Amino acid sequence: MDTRSCCIDLINALGESFNKIHALKAFSKENYFEEIDTYNNDLLKNGLDICVLGIGNDGHVGFCYSPIIEQLEKFYVLQPLDDTRKKEHVDKGWFKSIREVPNKVITLSLWGMFQASILMVGAVCDEKKDVIPKLVLQEEHYKNCPVLYLCQHKNLTI
Repeated sequence: MDTRSCCIDLINALGESFNKIHALKAFSKENYFEEIDTYNNDLLKNGLDICVLGIGNDGHVGFCYSPIIEQLEKFYVLQPLDDTRKKEHVDKGWFKSIREVPNKVITLSLWGMFQASILMVGAVCDEKKDVIPKLVLQEEHYKNCPVLYLCQHKNLTI
């Protein structure tokens, strides 16, 4: 589990009672392809009740940066990181150099997010809280961000 996640910030802000009903998936370095398949099969069989995601300061959720990414019918997918995203991780101090940043990351897909019965997204950090009014107003910079795409979900709370 990556503790630098927007989702972790949101869960921490929601408090201890919420932690009891939310499961975070942690992947091992050795078996992550097998684990992705296991989690995908489990979620296809049992469904996803509640999905809680943190919003990035540009409106991304998880590692989904654009609603145009390929929509496989899988919950967890590998998402490539471009050089701009890699630089962000270095600028935030999470990695020392771009060479250390992974080329791909595991994320819940937008398709997977739509499968949840209840979808909650939010932003709690100072640098991210300003994104909410911009999303609500659908400012030009945010018109193609995943959060607006997710607004089509039948039971979304921002």
